[in-house]
Amino acid sequence: NWRLTEGGILSPIIDYNFTTGSTLAPFELNEFGQQRNGVDISRQIFFNNGIINFGTSNSHTQTVTINMTPKIPDLWGLNNYLSNRASFVTTYTWRDPLQPDPNLADIVKQASWQNRITFNSTLQLKSMSDKWFNPKDSSGGLFTGIGKVLKTIFFDWTNLTPNFTQQNSSITPGVFGSTGLTNFWRGVTFLPYSDSHGPSMAYQLGLVESPHGGFNIRGSSAFPFFRFETFPGLRPPNAALQENFSQRSTIEMRTSRPLWQGATLDLNWRSEFAFNRNRLVETDAQGIPTYRNVVIQKPIVVPFYDYLSFFSLLHSIIQSKMLLLFIKRKRQQFNHQTLHK
Repeated sequence: NWRLTEGGILSPIIDYNFTTGSTLAPFELNEFGQQRNGVDISRQIFFNNGIINFGTSNSHTQTVTINMTPKIPDLWGLNNYLSNRASFVTTYTWRDPLQPDPNLADIVKQASWQNRITFNSTLQLKSMSDKWFNPKDSSGGLFTGIGKVLKTIFFDWTNLTPNFTQQNSSITPGVFGSTGLTNFWRGVTFLPYSDSHGPSMAYQLGLVESPHGGFNIRGSSAFPFFRFETFPGLRPPNAALQENFSQRSTIEMRTSRPLWQGATLDLNWRSEFAFNRNRLVETDAQGIPTYRNVVIQKPIVVPFYDYLSFFSLLHSIIQSKMLLLFIKRKRQQFNHQTLHK
């Protein structure tokens, strides 16, 4: 866990962890297919390719989390009422079934990643507008009256909370090399990566879809005068691989305001956009990929408005009135029967 800066524009905090699994099964037999005894297996484990040889890696999981508290220029004291939070979380996985056939060993390996990007803001709208319009001002000027009307209509909401969430995932069989851990740290130190070490750093962070792909920064004549170009990289030769990429984005806005004592109006608005793509990757003898049979599900827009808090309140009030009326009538019937006795 690293806190890079504090009190800055972004103030990022980075959390990193990984888990690698391995198996000692390849040590069980020698190069002639014969069973090794305990002494020979110990020789394979200790002081063989290091102090302790943990065997052949067959699984790897890595999670990178970046949390930020972005700040905007403090105009008119806006940062006293506005708070922002952003996060970027990517989980990368790698699996190797340890196929003994060298022609299939890389084809059956699989890599995937899932990431989640969020941005949340909270604007204390009512507190900010109270300072701007000063509700205690009793002067009867025209502009004061107009300001109070505008405040009542547009600014008397307690908090304004916009939220953005995006979830992405990529599943890609057919991967060269090992777990990718070496490539990740080579990328951190700005060293070139190698396919023999596994997927690239860009793929492990969920920035590209292809396991050995990457991106380059190019100049541009338009603002901001640079752009990103991605490239797919190579894949295991003579393979047919089925890939999947999916994305779901959600935009949500929440706010509330008091109506009268004991009553609050909550308003929620939410829209979702979804994208899913399946495609077949065919490679030639050099491992150059060609994409075929691309199936795309078009984006889905689902607007949703929630006024349930207000209507639930009305429903509760109606139910309470009916219950009181029922109790009152029962008491009247009881008193009437008592008098006749």
